[in-house]
Amino acid sequence: MNSYNTIVNMLVFLLHGVNTKTVQYADSLPDLIKEEFQKNNSPLPFFYSGFWGDNLKGTHAIWREIYQELHRKKTQNPNFNPDIAFRYQKFREVYFSEFLGDTFTYLNSENGKKIRNVIVQQFNDFLNTYSQEKEVHFIAHSLGTVILWDVLFSDQKSKMLCHLLQ
Repeated sequence: MNSYNTIVNMLVFLLHGVNTKTVQYADSLPDLIKEEFQKNNSPLPFFYSGFWGDNLKGTHAIWREIYQELHRKKTQNPNFNPDIAFRYQKFREVYFSEFLGDTFTYLNSENGKKIRNVIVQQFNDFLNTYSQEKEVHFIAHSLGTVILWDVLFSDQKSKMLCHLLQ
């Protein structure tokens, strides 16, 4: 309740970090938050899970090239053992592809701008759906925090901040 005794709902915009491939990444968090609000008889917030994980592509091509190079070296030198030369390759492939790959993809200026545009559009859709609500909270994790910072304080700030400053 505010000073005019009207119910005020807050908006909560969630933003994920690296290695997130589905929009359901945060499904349990809103439920937990709503439980706490219900205990206090507070108005329930509205949630939106921003999602940019489907904009990340291309790491498989990198690994295909690495495996081709290892095969080429083995063909050139029968004594070459790729398993020894590239120890823990499965771990590295997962780690580099799923974590560092997301980061390097975002750091590419063209890809980063595309991801920021997606987030701004999602945020604007969320605000338009609940245009009467004025209180916005952000919950971001890992690379999602960096993306949110970039959206708020970069070339996209006018698109996103205009709603927040009204």
